[in-house]
Amino acid sequence: MSAVIDFQLNDQAAIEIERVFALQQQYKIELRESTLQQRLAKLQRLKAAVEANQQKIIEAAYADFKKPEVEVLVGEILPVVGAVNFAMKNLKKWIKPRKVKKPVNMLGIDTILFPEPKGSSLIIAPWNYPVFLTFVPLVSAIAAGCTAMLKPSEMTPHLSQVLQDIVEETFEEKEIALFQGDASVSEKLLEQPFDHIFYTGNPEIGKVVMAAAAKHLTSVTL
Repeated sequence: MSAVIDFQLNDQAAIEIERVFALQQQYKIELRESTLQQRLAKLQRLKAAVEANQQKIIEAAYADFKKPEVEVLVGEILPVVGAVNFAMKNLKKWIKPRKVKKPVNMLGIDTILFPEPKGSSLIIAPWNYPVFLTFVPLVSAIAAGCTAMLKPSEMTPHLSQVLQDIVEETFEEKEIALFQGDASVSEKLLEQPFDHIFYTGNPEIGKVVMAAAAKHLTSVTL
């Protein structure tokens, strides 16, 4: 089961974050060798779970901030389904080694790019499009063969719970886990030496994310 965390960080929550991170650090080594078919199956499971929980997502979005059903469908659910479809269509090409042009001083040498997973990833999503901005980056992480720890906004508790239910029902925590909570939970997550961090939000928090990532030379998508 993925961790369920109260809105403020406490000692038990901090221990749980460190435990799951350590678990994913171990599993990412095995995950690097995941096959095309294994990754496609995971993407399909995510898509099926989102579609199966469509009504719950709609109701949760209305409960959190009165978001209309049409906007939820067009702005939250369809982008996730579309991202999965796009990844499944192109994944075979993405993971295939490919030859690249080489400079004159490397004539006679084969130059080949081998796509490799980054490893462990952290995805921090905002309140306005929580399903879209949590699960679309997750699609990329799954396709790339990475583990992921997800942190949705505390401002959308109903949607965050639906997202957590989907994650728990679909994946093992050693691969994908979701943590709820306020900024203190995000800060604890940012203390971990992830291999990549994906953040959507305002520039001020973006600076905090980048500063935390710099301590571990972690790459970021802001």
